[in-house]
Amino acid sequence: MKKIFIFPGQGAQNPQMLQDIKGYSLNEIKPVFDTVSEACKFDVIAFLESATQEKLSLTNYTQIVMFAMNMAYVKVLSGLGIKPDVTAGHSLGQYCALVAAGVLDLYETSCLIRERSRLMSELKTDGRLCAVSSPCMSIEYVEQMCSDISKASNDCLQIALYNSNKQIVVGGAKPAIEKFYEEIKQNVEYKATILPVGQAFHTPIMDEMLPEFRNYVNDISVKEPSIPVILNCTGDYYIEKNNGEDLKNELIEQCHKPVRWLQTMNTLLEVENPVIIEVGPGHSLSGLFRNLTKEVKVWCSEDKKSLMTLSKKINQE
Repeated sequence: MKKIFIFPGQGAQNPQMLQDIKGYSLNEIKPVFDTVSEACKFDVIAFLESATQEKLSLTNYTQIVMFAMNMAYVKVLSGLGIKPDVTAGHSLGQYCALVAAGVLDLYETSCLIRERSRLMSELKTDGRLCAVSSPCMSIEYVEQMCSDISKASNDCLQIALYNSNKQIVVGGAKPAIEKFYEEIKQNVEYKATILPVGQAFHTPIMDEMLPEFRNYVNDISVKEPSIPVILNCTGDYYIEKNNGEDLKNELIEQCHKPVRWLQTMNTLLEVENPVIIEVGPGHSLSGLFRNLTKEVKVWCSEDKKSLMTLSKKINQE
């Protein structure tokens, strides 16, 4: 049995999430919140106790609180005797996967996410994301549509997140996204929704933040992974080399390159006897796995009852 921790990213946040994790021992998770709060210079727990969905959706807050919540759930799981054998994270969740695998330090990563979220929220280019789903998704069809609109408008437009075989997210400049949305709606087999975010993450629109972000990335320490961890840009395992310089480049590239989550899921499904656990608020990643296969159950960490069942099962082996 291989325990796989998968971490959600921005978009999984909700006003109830602090109450959900308080169902476990608060003493166990408080050190995580204290570390993130110190690094990010605001009280994460106090913020979560009063935050509205609107405030939670602001990038400069969302990334920090999601990172804190995900890492707090790692502590919860550890207390139940559940520790990862493999990790992977979706978008922001990649940072959680790297910390859980011993590659990055919790405090240093909190500081890095503070700057990452600030730089993204300060971007001047008006970017947007549009989620596209279809039971008979043709990724090539969507890629071609993006290419045609981008060439005609001279605006950035591309797939930003390859989420599953039935769902992708397109990102780009606001006019190009609006054009794409109007065109894709004409195809009855596809459903499209413009997401309530203010930027086109994982597209070249992020390029203007990269020089400054590189300075912060260069300051972090990188260690060899204690367990296998899968990266977003390749959907494959991270192999430490060049004293961590390759990973630092990955963290920078991840800002403006697509998230290969479909490839990540396929890589994880090659693991023998996998037990997949979504570590963090919500069940968005569980849904993406269900799009791909019904043969593997994904456990959700915020579901205390099922987590206790899993803990008992694991600790009996």
